Amino acid sequence: MTSIALVVPAARAREVKVLLEDGGFLAGKIRRVSGSGSCCIPTSLVGGSPTSTSTTASTSGNGNYGDDEDDGDGDANFDDEKERIFQRLGIQDGHGIAITTVTATCADTHSDRKTDPPENPLQAAITAFLTTNPPGDPTILSALLSTIPKRYTYTPPLLLLPSTAFSTPAWQTYLRSLPHELGQKFHSTLTTAVCKNATHLALLRPIPTQNNAIRAPKLTPLFGTFPRLLPPLQQPTRSDLDKALWTSTRQSGIVQIWAPGYTMFSRGNVKEKARILCFPPPTTGAGAGTGTGTKWVVDMYAGIGYFAFPYAKLGYRVLAWEINHWSVEGLLRGAGENGILAKVVSPQQDAQIAVEREGVLVFLEDNENAPARVAKMGEGVGEGIERVNLGLLPTSRGSWGGALRVLAERGGWVHVHENVGIGEIDVMTGEVVRAFEGLEKERGGRRGVVCEHVERVKTFAPGVMHCVFDIRIGGEGL
Repeated sequence: MTSIALVVPAARAREVKVLLEDGGFLAGKIRRVSGSGSCCIPTSLVGGSPTSTSTTASTSGNGNYGDDEDDGDGDANFDDEKERIFQRLGIQDGHGIAITTVTATCADTHSDRKTDPPENPLQAAITAFLTTNPPGDPTILSALLSTIPKRYTYTPPLLLLPSTAFSTPAWQTYLRSLPHELGQKFHSTLTTAVCKNATHLALLRPIPTQNNAIRAPKLTPLFGTFPRLLPPLQQPTRSDLDKALWTSTRQSGIVQIWAPGYTMFSRGNVKEKARILCFPPPTTGAGAGTGTGTKWVVDMYAGIGYFAFPYAKLGYRVLAWEINHWSVEGLLRGAGENGILAKVVSPQQDAQIAVEREGVLVFLEDNENAPARVAKMGEGVGEGIERVNLGLLPTSRGSWGGALRVLAERGGWVHVHENVGIGEIDVMTGEVVRAFEGLEKERGGRRGVVCEHVERVKTFAPGVMHCVFDIRIGGEGL
């Protein structure tokens, strides 16, 4: 079998070594990689696809907070599994760390030593509990063992299981048969088996698709003290916000914070966040890396700052729209952790654009107001808007016209997020271009439209791909 090793910047070698030792994953001596300023650290992970996930992985299987199905490419660089491997090893910040296979020059190898695949802690804990507390009806034991959940998500302090966990008749019968205290012990055992510091356990139910404009998830608490959930559209008080359960993660060096009872999070978007960080920086203006430059991005669906933060880190200032109070609070908390200045504007307020101030200015209102807001800010802002991000799934079509209206007249890019059938991506590319051409004509404009690139972000569901269409509007040659 092939083992996995990490190529780590020398400055982080000790940090990663300690993490691997704590988790029991260190599998040999650390070797320096000649001429690279890096070290190679062997791990006990075998192959490229651990069955468990932690820190940022989503598991349930529906909506943008659901099961981000793997593409199945299985390339040698482990790109599709990179985030999961980091999470399994307890590495929350994988920035600058590469994954490779173990070679004789990279780690100690012993041809006579067999390495077993890493044990899934969730499965191990459940199996051990069933062994100690077998069902009263022994005929269902095999059914219980064959349907033990394999996947989970851990974002401190919350462990999330998919909606299908323990849903079979055998499991329902077994769990109902347990006395209350033993049932609590079952859930607490699972929670701490994954991480000793975990304090909460819940099932992640499919996101309601009807009457759910704020895209709120649905949790079923199993263990731990969960504050009472408010109705999704009820405006929270400061006390509500402070008492809520909050969780966080770090992706590509950026911290994101959210309340899992009210806001979705999809680990699969990490690929698009990393891509944004590799875009060319703003064309003019100071402040690269702080979000206080003179060029702007409009983020029509800001959420907790999923894409707003990468743009701010790139050097843009961001005008963001979001209607979920809980997401806006998460955005503010995350901005503070990332050293990004952020300010909220309510529907009753006028936006005061301070020079060299907020990296993210978030409007707590419907994005249909975006064109009017931008117009009131004057040409100094409007002509600086180079990019518009439309990060809503399954479709962002409702904001395409608004995106054209807020984009600088000289042109720029609209990044259109859509769910598309894998066999229909080329057709959809043409449809998006024609739609924007029609919308540009409707507004009396003459700017040309071209799709410069289609990014396949992740498999959203079987046969359905989350794509980002980079639509260039106007500019040289258009």
